[in-house]
Amino acid sequence: METGIITERLATGEPRVLSNQLAPRRSLVEQAEKLDKLLRAEVQELETSLVARDLLPDEVPPEGAKLPRGDVRLWHATGTGLRMIAERHGFGGARERRWLWEAIYNLHATSRIKRAERGRNRNHFEYCFRLGKIPLRLAERIKWSEWVYFFDSTSIRGETRADEWLQGVLAKHERVTRQRFRNFSERLNDRIRRLDTSVLSREELYALYDEAWASTEQKAGFVQTTAARD
Repeated sequence: METGIITERLATGEPRVLSNQLAPRRSLVEQAEKLDKLLRAEVQELETSLVARDLLPDEVPPEGAKLPRGDVRLWHATGTGLRMIAERHGFGGARERRWLWEAIYNLHATSRIKRAERGRNRNHFEYCFRLGKIPLRLAERIKWSEWVYFFDSTSIRGETRADEWLQGVLAKHERVTRQRFRNFSERLNDRIRRLDTSVLSREELYALYDEAWASTEQKAGFVQTTAARD
């Protein structure tokens, strides 16, 4: 990242700036303030575009209102927009993206696209970002609640190569049932939750995914056969 980013402002108005740089404080804050103005305009533009596409309501929900869960079309479009913002400003790494999501959540987004924070590693904007990298025609084959279940999985949260593998699976199967997808996520967690997948090659990692998927396929076939007999 080439500059600092303001992730929140104190009651005094002083910004909290995060950065990988060791630039002088004054220079860093000046750069961060410029970025802050750009982000404000870009996030506002993103929300406006989602409203124009009838994916968001015209009015911002009042504070404390119960927010709808949203669907794949909404969060895919949100993720596509967030990905463009991240790439435009050079937020390529996972840590830098966390800073960006924190800044957008605290300072720029409205409740139309914000959702309750559920922990440091269970970030709504990161989930949207990951979903937005998958073609919509494939992403729509799974409901948003199931995508959240998938991204929440401890074996998946920090491993974005899983998204590429799953994209290939979705391209081969016209329909993936809710139960099978959940069974797969559970089996995968049981299989690799204690492994450091970062040291695995793509081929080694995909072999583990294939194994977990095949086991759910066999189970699904067994259940269908049993149901037919009954």
